[in-house]
Amino acid sequence: MNFKDFWKLYFTFNRSERRAIRFLLILITLIILVNAFMPLLIQTKQWDHSPYQAMLDSMSQAVSYKDSLFNSNHYEQNYQVSEGFEKSFSRSQNQLKPFNPNNLDEAGWQQLGLSEKQAAAVVNIRRRKGGFTNVHDLKQVKFIPAYVMQKIEPYLVIPSDTIQVVKPETKNNPYKSVKLLDINQANVDEWKELQGIGEKLAERIIRFREKLGGFYRVSQVCEVYGMPVETCDKIIPHLTVGQNDVTKIQLNYASTQELANHPYINYKLASAIVSNRNTRGFYKNVEEILTFGLVEKELYDKLAPYLTVQ
Repeated sequence: MNFKDFWKLYFTFNRSERRAIRFLLILITLIILVNAFMPLLIQTKQWDHSPYQAMLDSMSQAVSYKDSLFNSNHYEQNYQVSEGFEKSFSRSQNQLKPFNPNNLDEAGWQQLGLSEKQAAAVVNIRRRKGGFTNVHDLKQVKFIPAYVMQKIEPYLVIPSDTIQVVKPETKNNPYKSVKLLDINQANVDEWKELQGIGEKLAERIIRFREKLGGFYRVSQVCEVYGMPVETCDKIIPHLTVGQNDVTKIQLNYASTQELANHPYINYKLASAIVSNRNTRGFYKNVEEILTFGLVEKELYDKLAPYLTVQ
């Protein structure tokens, strides 16, 4: 193809095409001109903030620090705190004194840097566990940010008798002479004798006990659906675990459904336990479900007493 043919092929237009090209050129030119002269046609209004400057200055002085911002990933891991709060917490660190985390209420945890929800979660976990027995036990609580744990660790003092620390009010309890209720043997009528326990709640406690295979510690009663925190705090001093022989599940022979029937095991975890057993062979010990990454440490501590390997 010579140059003349090339020119005719790509640069020869009929009347309609020439008319369209002229229209597009005119439109593009107008857009360029409007964009160039728009700042001259429309002037930005200048606002005078001077009447409000005094108010703005007073508000900025009233705020001594920025709120902390926590971002979580997968329910529960890796908290990051805003720079403003980190500086504020550093300033307050010098005011810390040795303290027992088992005596700290929600307001106390918030003063250490936790949000309202985080503080409530820590207190709830402590209540369910029956108290923190050592610093490592406290470090397992994922709702306490790492930077907070690092700051308070030198000041933690946890006595060995955790139960007495968690429930100091029982010392002056007028009902301390009342016979303790065996939570693995009590029937509906016996549960109803406790303050705040009605017939429906008593029945739920017994159904939960049967599904678990028995209680191995008193604080498990607080896990019953619909159990008010206030009621749990009142009845805990009157409970005991007389018969601590819980029904155990054979980890190497239980079916997926049998495992999933336990309140601490959902169907997904039950399937993972069975699938891992089919792939690797029988479990050598119960702790392997933790080392293989099938469960978190907190769930393992709750679940281990109900599992066995033979």
